[in-house]
Amino acid sequence: MTITELARLISGWILSFFGSDFAIAFISACAGAIAGALGAQRIADRSKRRDELLKELRSTNAAMTVAFSIANTALTLKKQHVQPMYDMFVNDKARFTALTVQQVPGGSIAGGAPQFLLDLRRLAFPEFPMESLRSLVFEKISAQGRALALVSSLGQATSGLRDSLARREKLIQEFADARETTAALTYRYFGIRTASGHTYQEFADLVDAILSYTDDIAYFGAMLCSDLEVHGERVRAALVKAGRKDAPKVSNVDFEKARSLGLMPPESQYADWSAAFHERVPSGDVARRKGHETS
Repeated sequence: MTITELARLISGWILSFFGSDFAIAFISACAGAIAGALGAQRIADRSKRRDELLKELRSTNAAMTVAFSIANTALTLKKQHVQPMYDMFVNDKARFTALTVQQVPGGSIAGGAPQFLLDLRRLAFPEFPMESLRSLVFEKISAQGRALALVSSLGQATSGLRDSLARREKLIQEFADARETTAALTYRYFGIRTASGHTYQEFADLVDAILSYTDDIAYFGAMLCSDLEVHGERVRAALVKAGRKDAPKVSNVDFEKARSLGLMPPESQYADWSAAFHERVPSGDVARRKGHETS
């Protein structure tokens, strides 16, 4: 048998095989199995996607709760301790400066200045759950851009507040141990130039820093809550679209009372920081976000 004849024989066998009932049934079974496998894989993929979105939504709500706790702790600290301390310091310094200027023409410092009760009460640093927040935002959810920067800024602010309170504590102890007259300590306390021409500004600078860091924590924490809420709404919309109609609601926080009491610093104070981020917001989120920010 020649090669040509053998080729014709094989091709005829193949054609007769694939035209048989057995071949048709076999091919149909294979096709059905493949289609079923692909369908099962698609179902598994959709189920996995829903699970991932649900997990992210829950992590987003958890992160929002932690961020609210951090901001609220700062607002409470400001209301109860920091703002009264700052106001008392600024008012007493203004009175002290006015009286000393009246005493000596030209405003130079001399002995016999009026006495003031120095506010040397110690302030404890409150614990902020920053590690929990970092873990949630950096590892558990897919937030990007400003939200990540806000977590970093919150970390810097809480560290700055801790260091400032610790340094103030050390200065208070130095004042207690100092062998100086009350008048001399008063000049150091307020950061006013002494008769020898020296100005000890550290305590006064710390009073400013403590208020500034407290404001930063409150403002950045509230802004992070807002950004996380927007992110959560996007995740929930994707989850509903993926078939989870009973998806959990996104948490909502409200700082309106703090704003009405003047505890929340104004947005203008952070205009430069905010200008560094031009996050593109999907059109569906624009109206909702604007409504939230003005609340």
